[in-house]
Amino acid sequence: MTTPALQITPSRKRAVLVIAALGTSFSLAASVMFVPAMPEMAKGLNTSIGMVQLAITTYLFGNAAGQPTMGALSDYFGRRRVLLSGLAMIIFASIGCALTDSIGVLLAMRLIQAVGTSAMITVSRAVVRDLFDRAQGARAMSLVMMAQSLGPIVAPLIGGYLIFFFDWRAIFWFSALSIGAMALWAWFAFPETNTTQHVPANMVRGMLSDYRLLITNRAFLSFSITYMLTFAAFWVFVATAPVLLIHVYGMPAQEYGLMVILSTIGFVLGSTLSNRLTVRVGLERMIMIGISMFMLGTSLVTVLSLLGVNPIVAVLGPMLIALTGQGLASPNFATGAISVMPRIAGTAAGLLGFLQIGGAGVGTFIVSRLEIGSTLDFGLVMIPFSALAIAGWLVLRTRPAKP
Repeated sequence: MTTPALQITPSRKRAVLVIAALGTSFSLAASVMFVPAMPEMAKGLNTSIGMVQLAITTYLFGNAAGQPTMGALSDYFGRRRVLLSGLAMIIFASIGCALTDSIGVLLAMRLIQAVGTSAMITVSRAVVRDLFDRAQGARAMSLVMMAQSLGPIVAPLIGGYLIFFFDWRAIFWFSALSIGAMALWAWFAFPETNTTQHVPANMVRGMLSDYRLLITNRAFLSFSITYMLTFAAFWVFVATAPVLLIHVYGMPAQEYGLMVILSTIGFVLGSTLSNRLTVRVGLERMIMIGISMFMLGTSLVTVLSLLGVNPIVAVLGPMLIALTGQGLASPNFATGAISVMPRIAGTAAGLLGFLQIGGAGVGTFIVSRLEIGSTLDFGLVMIPFSALAIAGWLVLRTRPAKP
């Protein structure tokens, strides 16, 4: 039996929302927490840093590939079962990473860890749709997104301290213990929120049918494709800015880290404003404001570069504007996408996550094949992503649906 969402108390809703926020934050934090330890890991595992870097690629691949399946399974068997199963996978894989002396085993464990975190991401988004209406869901989603944005910032700091006081294995022991604590809390505090569980006679055919419904739905595409493009542009910034500012323009690495944190605060600010304004302004209007700010920020990079403005100011100043716009729009993209077909909200959350991370992968691959040697080059690369995002939204958007 399932517990109807309307019977969940406000305090239990808050607990579910906090668990969802922590889950999404860890999902991205786990991808980069061990980065400060990569040289030591390579030495300890008797391999190259290049092989250790594959632990990031493997993780992103597993996370992206796992989300559509985990989302569909949460529609069929419930959010609680899938979440707890995902947490168990992360604990098992984290312990495996901590104990292994083989790079091959480490990569296999990272793949399992990634599939487990994909369960956390999809369930975290789907429960927002289960517990809240469309307008309130956008407010709740902004809190989840805010936590998600902080994960990749805080994680390398935690990893750095752990390796300073212990060794690289402590990073994975930390992951196992922290997720173990979350699993214990979720066991007692996380109720079943999916009141429409349905297991098709042929599960694979059922999944494919649900995917077809979503990718042929104009409303779902308007939210997911636009989100994919802005998220891809964000990862282009993450992948390109350090090379450009540190290696080309000679910015000290320590200063760059501080500047990126300040820029990322824009996303937190945007998410905070989204939480406060979406109910009053409306989900579609917030998206339009957000992607317009994103376009303004990316365009300013090019304009300031042509005017000869200091390269650091020309990149990080406009990106503060762009990331604030992304913070305004992202919670509304996610809420809109999973609200299109409430019966398969988990499947929608999984497919959205797949497109999101897949788009980031494509974006970073594109820039890896280009020669970006100036801020002007960077601006000219960013503009197509934001322009396509606005064009996609205007072409694909449908009439606003009532909450």
